[in-house]
Amino acid sequence: METQHKFQIEQEEKAKLTQKLKDEEEKNVSEERRRISAENKEIINRELMEKSQKEAKLFESERNEQINRRFEAEKELSHLKDELNRFWTTSDQYKKEKEEIEHKLKETEKLLRQTTQQRDFEQKRANDESKMKEIMQNKKIQAEKELKTELEEKEKSEILNKELNERISQLEREKLQIQHNLQLNGDNLDVEKKNMTKEQEKTKLGEEQRKKFEQEKIQMKQEFDRILKENVRLKQIIGSERTNEEQRFVDESNRIVSNEKKQMEIRLKNLEELKRNTEERLRIVELKLRETEQEKRIAEEKRIKAEQKIIELEQEKEQERDYVKVNEREYKQIQEDQEQEYAQVQTQVQTIDYESNLLVSLIPWNRIVKDLRQPLSRNERENNLVLFKIQKICELLRQIFKDQEDNTGRKLMIEQGIAESLLIIFQSFPLEKITKLNIQAFYDLTYPSNNENILLLCSKQPYPGLIRLLDHFNQAVVSNAIALIFNFLSATAIAQSSGILKIYTLFKQSNEDIETKNISAICIGYMYKCREIIDQNMKKEIIAFLKSLVYDNDQWTQKEARNALRYLGMNAGNNTEIKKGGFAIPT
Repeated sequence: METQHKFQIEQEEKAKLTQKLKDEEEKNVSEERRRISAENKEIINRELMEKSQKEAKLFESERNEQINRRFEAEKELSHLKDELNRFWTTSDQYKKEKEEIEHKLKETEKLLRQTTQQRDFEQKRANDESKMKEIMQNKKIQAEKELKTELEEKEKSEILNKELNERISQLEREKLQIQHNLQLNGDNLDVEKKNMTKEQEKTKLGEEQRKKFEQEKIQMKQEFDRILKENVRLKQIIGSERTNEEQRFVDESNRIVSNEKKQMEIRLKNLEELKRNTEERLRIVELKLRETEQEKRIAEEKRIKAEQKIIELEQEKEQERDYVKVNEREYKQIQEDQEQEYAQVQTQVQTIDYESNLLVSLIPWNRIVKDLRQPLSRNERENNLVLFKIQKICELLRQIFKDQEDNTGRKLMIEQGIAESLLIIFQSFPLEKITKLNIQAFYDLTYPSNNENILLLCSKQPYPGLIRLLDHFNQAVVSNAIALIFNFLSATAIAQSSGILKIYTLFKQSNEDIETKNISAICIGYMYKCREIIDQNMKKEIIAFLKSLVYDNDQWTQKEARNALRYLGMNAGNNTEIKKGGFAIPT
């Protein structure tokens, strides 16, 4: 009876021990499951940040650890089995517990396999995304090269088209000149023909006069012979006493006849000379007529060639228009591809939780910096594409950093060269090409930010570009520029860029934009810290305006105006102006 009682007590103790072991095992398994689940989550989060080789090693280490744990669990189970085998009453219960533990271990192994498969899938997806990005980047580079080549060809075509148009205009002018010359030559020809007709009439008249003179000469000669004969006859009749008188008469007659003969010869000679001149003029006129006909024929040939050339040029121009239309379609396609690509990046940014390192790894910042640093050229279409890329990049920057307190991300962007690229745009691009979005994107890199990032930006020499923007026609751009200058405030650097004078000019001109006027005055107050404002007008206007702001409704303006007056008051000359009228800076 006593033995039976002891056995019963022993059985109860064994049952309690078994229950205790079971509870401890369940607790250990539950803790193990929670720990394994936590470790799995940690592995999933950590694998996004680590490389594939480290992940493989980590996975191998975890797997070995799990195997060791399993081995230890099996060893412990074996030890429990040996112990419980001595208690035949609890063997079935132990087997059930063992099966449950093995089932849980199998579930754990299954979960580990699923985790491994998921990690492998994520790694494969990351590799695929990397390859896809590389392929897209290569395609983009190739497309940009092709676009650049096509734009160069287009520019050459436009130059050729311009030259062809100038050539057409020149040919048209030559055609009109030739027609004008032909008309003038025709008019001259008509005049020459009329003159030639008159000369022919004069020649004909001179020929008639010459014949008439020859007839008169013959008649006079006949008359002279008749007189000689009559003289001989008279000599015979009258005698020698009258011979002298007759001789004088004859001599006088001979002299008259001789004079008339000479005059007749002179007139004949003049007529001959007139005839020769007329014939020469007729020959010259005929030569001119032949030359005119030749020129007319050549001009007609030139006109035909010019018209043919114009037709050819018109055909080339039409072909060029078709080529331009094709290039326009290709340009629009490239622009659509660019917009789609940046839209995909913006979609990625929207679909993931905000994490600086993850964003930097997903977005191709090197290519973005390259796009930001593309200079403008003389080709308007190529410039439009460059400006389009810059606008999309600025939209992306605003989407990532606007109102986000992310000093790490901003530091990465500054180190990547984004801020410096925007400053180059502010310094080199025409002001009309710089938009409000460009300066806002740069502003988002500075606010909200820590002093380390501000100093890092100051090392990029931002003042020349920002001060240049003070001449911008868009008041929103000017306001952002003056706010940025206030953030970067350094009197020496700004003075080197003639910034104080520009800010003072902006202060005087900003009567409608109160915020810009306030910030301009505060900036000048900060820049003249411990230094006297030499320009008396500037000193009076700035100090008077700052004194009017010390009770402003805006807390920031009120605070900064008081600080600016305190900085100015560190100089005796400025302090005298501040204290005029019994004014005291509020605390």
